[in-house]
Amino acid sequence: MGAVARAHGLLGEVVVDVWSDAPERFAPGRTMTASLGAERTREVVVESVRPFGARLLVRFRGVASRT
Repeated sequence: MGAVARAHGLLGEVVVDVWSDAPERFAPGRTMTASLGAERTREVVVESVRPFGARLLVRFRGVASRT
């Protein structure tokens, strides 16, 4: 689907490199599985999404800051 490239700003948004041809996969409310290393995963829910050049800016539910 895509990969988080970096944090964006201080309010929890991340820049996502999109690999999918189906942008609805990043629609608010959609649940995804994030890989956090070799064997760790976490379910995340898209809270908001907006275009950012050829990428997307995505905010996940429960992530309010970059810390």
